[in-house]
Amino acid sequence: MTEQQKPTYLIDSVGADFQKPVVALIGEDGNVFSIIGRVQRALHAVARVDLGREFAARATSGDYSYEQIIGDLFFQYCELADDADDRRENAAHDGEDFDDEDESVEERLRALGY
Repeated sequence: MTEQQKPTYLIDSVGADFQKPVVALIGEDGNVFSIIGRVQRALHAVARVDLGREFAARATSGDYSYEQIIGDLFFQYCELADDADDRRENAAHDGEDFDDEDESVEERLRALGY
């Protein structure tokens, strides 16, 4: 496709003030349809049903591999939940110490083959 033929998507037109919802991949079902559902629900929760539909349509169009869906398309629509932050928050809530030396989300995704 040439630049003029490139399809335009709603996500390309959202303003800088759009706060992408946070979605977890680590510790969740890695099935692509489960991921698509979580992204859709997160977008619906921030009143962007239109973007949820668009994400699902793009992800199921056959134009993207599994790796492209979670490696590129996912990040166009949402942010990755850093479960280290979640564990830190939970540990603080429970009065426990938290070891900040845990591996990063990126390292865990890489280890899982994402």
